[in-house]
Amino acid sequence: TTWSTTVTKTADGGFLIGNPAAPVKLVEYLSLTCPHCGEFATTGFPALHDKYIEKGTVSLEIRNYVRDAIDVSASMIARCNGAAPFLPLTEQIFANQEAMFEKAQKISKADQNRIGALPQLQQYGALATLVGLDEFARQHGIGDAKLKSCMADKAAVDELVSMQKFANE
Repeated sequence: TTWSTTVTKTADGGFLIGNPAAPVKLVEYLSLTCPHCGEFATTGFPALHDKYIEKGTVSLEIRNYVRDAIDVSASMIARCNGAAPFLPLTEQIFANQEAMFEKAQKISKADQNRIGALPQLQQYGALATLVGLDEFARQHGIGDAKLKSCMADKAAVDELVSMQKFANE
C-alpha cells in the first residue's frame, strides 16, 4: 500500500494522510498564510512523509487553522475537490506563498474597501482573485464554476472556523 496517497476526510473536518490504523497519529493545525508552516512544509514534511507516513507507521491529520481572509480563501481552494487533491494543493499553495504575499501587499486601499463592502462569502472569491489564487485554482484543475461554488460554500467556511475554535480551546 502506498500510504501517502491514502487521504480521507475526518469527522473533525481535517484530512488524514496515511494509514488510518498507524500506531502513531499526529494532528497538525496549519495556516496557509503562516510563513513558519510554509517552511515546515518544505523542510520538515518531506522527511515525515518519506520515513513514516509512506511506511504506514505514522498518520497525519491536517486541520486548517485560518488566521485571516486570505487564509480562508486558500483553504477553501485546497479543500475544494475533496480529499485526494488536498495534500498536493496544500503543498503547492505553500510553494506559491511568497508570490501570494507579494500580491496581497499590493492590494490598494480602494480594493480593501470594495472587498470589505461585499457580503462575507463574496469577499473570499474577491480576495482569491487579487492574490492570484483563482488562477492557481484553474491551473490545478478547478474550473471557474467549481471555484465559485467552493468559495461561496458557507458550510465549508463554518467548518474552517469550527476547526480554528476547537484548536483554541
